[in-house]
Amino acid sequence: MVALDQKSGQPLWRQRIGYPPEVKGQHLSSAPVFAEGLVLIGLVSADNGFRAYQVALDAATGREVWRFH
Repeated sequence: MVALDQKSGQPLWRQRIGYPPEVKGQHLSSAPVFAEGLVLIGLVSADNGFRAYQVALDAATGREVWRFH
């Protein structure tokens, strides 16, 4: 996930939400959603043995706030 500055287009922060290490077969389940200062995104990949989850990132810093399966 990469947050870009609206005016300059420069990256503000980057945050990886997938399982480490980078393995093929991890997919985002939908477009990110912004709500109450959080960026919400889901990861799916049941076909490849990964457990799906939803992640909330702090929109200002990219820090992971919570994750649930």
